[in-house]
Amino acid sequence: MAVPDEGSSHAEACAASSPQGKAMVVDLDLEDYVHKLEMQLSMKSTMLEEALRLHSSFQARLHALEEGITWKDGQLAVLMQQSAEAWQRASEASRDRTAWRERSERLEEENCVLRDELMQSADTNEQLRQLLEVLEAKRDRERDISPGGGEFRRVR
Repeated sequence: MAVPDEGSSHAEACAASSPQGKAMVVDLDLEDYVHKLEMQLSMKSTMLEEALRLHSSFQARLHALEEGITWKDGQLAVLMQQSAEAWQRASEASRDRTAWRERSERLEEENCVLRDELMQSADTNEQLRQLLEVLEAKRDRERDISPGGGEFRRVR
């Protein structure tokens, strides 16, 4: 004899006491069991659909991230190339600047040598001018003193 569950109704308890009632209880239990399975199936189907939707969404995001990484890698390669070119130009400019600095130093040295030569030439010219004045003065005095008064041509 079946013992009624605490949660079962009075009708189920009465039906459980007769053989037809037992079949009815079994049918009810099977219907409940089938209903529970259908509910579980429905919930699991819903969960599966949600999982598939999330999987699809994650797959799309992953694809977008992979494309973004590929794009960023491309950008990085371009920036690295630009950086290398900039460093090369800077290196060339530095070499050019060094060459110009060396040329400037050479020109400055040449300028100093030429200035020294010019000043030395100016000193020589001044000495020659003073010597010429002394010689002219001496000639003028000799002419004034000499009886014949030889003629000298004065050159300036």
